[in-house]
Amino acid sequence: MQNDQSEKPSGTNPLVWVLVALVVLVLALGAGIIFMISSRPGSQPAPTIETTATSLPSATLPPPTETPVPSTEAPTATSLPPTPTPISGDPAVVLGRPSGLDTFDNANNWTLFDNACFKSEITGGFYVMSAKGLPQVSCWEVSWPVIQNYYAETLVQMPAVCQAEDRFGLFFRSPDNLSGYLYGLSCDGRYSMTAWDGQTTTVLVEPVANASILTGSGQANRLGVVASGGTYALYANGALLQVLQDYTYAEAGRLGYFVRAATETGFVVQYDSLALWLLEPLVPGSTTGDLASSIATSVASTPGLVGTTVPGGTPVGTAFPTFTPQTTFVPAFTPTPTPIYSSDAVGVAWAMYRLPGADGNPVTVDDPDKYILRLNPNATLDVTSDCNTGYGVYSLASDNRITIDLTGGTTKDCGEGSYSDLFFERLERASTYEVDGNEMSLFLQGGGSMEFSR
Repeated sequence: MQNDQSEKPSGTNPLVWVLVALVVLVLALGAGIIFMISSRPGSQPAPTIETTATSLPSATLPPPTETPVPSTEAPTATSLPPTPTPISGDPAVVLGRPSGLDTFDNANNWTLFDNACFKSEITGGFYVMSAKGLPQVSCWEVSWPVIQNYYAETLVQMPAVCQAEDRFGLFFRSPDNLSGYLYGLSCDGRYSMTAWDGQTTTVLVEPVANASILTGSGQANRLGVVASGGTYALYANGALLQVLQDYTYAEAGRLGYFVRAATETGFVVQYDSLALWLLEPLVPGSTTGDLASSIATSVASTPGLVGTTVPGGTPVGTAFPTFTPQTTFVPAFTPTPTPIYSSDAVGVAWAMYRLPGADGNPVTVDDPDKYILRLNPNATLDVTSDCNTGYGVYSLASDNRITIDLTGGTTKDCGEGSYSDLFFERLERASTYEVDGNEMSLFLQGGGSMEFSR
């Protein structure tokens, strides 16, 4: 008979098929899980892409502002160097023979002046300085040596007639002939010291009386000053008056005389001899000072003192020490002849009507008579510059070269529109000149010219 059921392989168990199906399912699930894990972001390193990077500029930041923290330490005071011990005793006697001595037998060391402020002359062995009565204006003259550390002493004769506040004395440590220290006496016998910078007076020593200063008409006082670095010791008749320190003009400079009238009434003061001792800077503890190495250390025995007389033969004051004459001084007061010039520019009052302005362009002056230049035959010059006056020296050469050196004058403010300062400044830049009839041109270093007429 025929059987309708399907035929099955022999030996196959249905349970086996179930197990196989389960295995297949497990494998399928495992593969899916592995695929999901391998597809998670970040599960593998990202590919390295090499690029050429252009660095951005770093921003420049301002430095941080720090708030200062107050120091807990005591501040260190900025102090002046210690004040040297001044020369003990009369410096003129202690130091012996001077390095330089001018007895005013001639005018070889001076350029004498006669201007609106003062007149200077050397006559009868005296340097005579006449203040013309420009009230409250100091004016001076300096000699040629430029020196730094020294003791300077002069014998000054008190004016016969003067006002109590009239002043006169030594002008020293001047670096440019227009500034420096003024140490002197007033007619009532007080001493004082000031510094002048060309614009402002600084009072270093107020006028003060001292028993060592002799007062009265015709009395003679030996006025002396030690200038050593920034230390100054003031003396009168060999007695120490005061020691002070100031570093405004501590370097080398010129030395001379000044006058200052208190009122419009002038006065006349005269000096008999100016002596200089060159010194090395005094050091703390020094009692005598050291002579400069260029000067022989052997000095004459203590000089004798001689009487000094005024006209009429009356002995006055303390005497100025006399010294054995020397042929060479350091610095040497070498006689220098005073040249007399022959030129169409000399001896004429030249009125300036055009000059280079502050920007260098020519400026026409409205009132030329306010700006006058006079070249004197003795190589001195006088200047009127609006409300100011000036004086100085000049030199001429055969090729029309000219040099002008203003050695003193006033520096008042002449008001808006004045060319006073420019006029002074331009004059010292003159290098050549040319005279054509009544016209003169001064050609300046750096370009430009000043035009004058007479």
